[in-house]
Amino acid sequence: MIGYIIIALILLLLCWILFVPVMVRINTQTGHLGITLPGIFNVYLVPGDERFRIRIRVFFIPFKIDPFKPGKDRRKRKKNPAKKNQQWLSRMGNGKQFMKVTRAIWIRKLDMDMDTDDVMLNAWLVPAFTVVNANTRLNMQVNFEGNLYLDLDVRTRLSMLLWILLTNRS
Repeated sequence: MIGYIIIALILLLLCWILFVPVMVRINTQTGHLGITLPGIFNVYLVPGDERFRIRIRVFFIPFKIDPFKPGKDRRKRKKNPAKKNQQWLSRMGNGKQFMKVTRAIWIRKLDMDMDTDDVMLNAWLVPAFTVVNANTRLNMQVNFEGNLYLDLDVRTRLSMLLWILLTNRS
């Protein structure tokens, strides 16, 4: 009986991981950068004085990582990791699978106010951003004052990505 309960809990956790949206939040004004799978894990970059720290929470258990702290067991990386990247890129085919993956990702909110420090490029971006702003969730602006601001909320479901990758094998 206890075995059935444990199996049911594991299946429930797996369904939760697959069907709950994964949220990516970036806000440059508050310094909030994070990836969240609600109830399972949170990963945040916490800005410090000169460096940043990584704050992880898995099942309500917090961890802190300082990536710049020298560790005892720093392993040397292998010299040939490019082969795996080439294999992954070759699976993308002619871009159809890439387009399907991008359709599985939705932007819930995008507020951007930017200056490229190039007056001509800023002037060219004004009509492009005007066309993009027809969507109510997107607000993109160009300024000529040197300000840079980004507030982005992107979401997806792992089940959608997994389904696309499994059904479009070439």
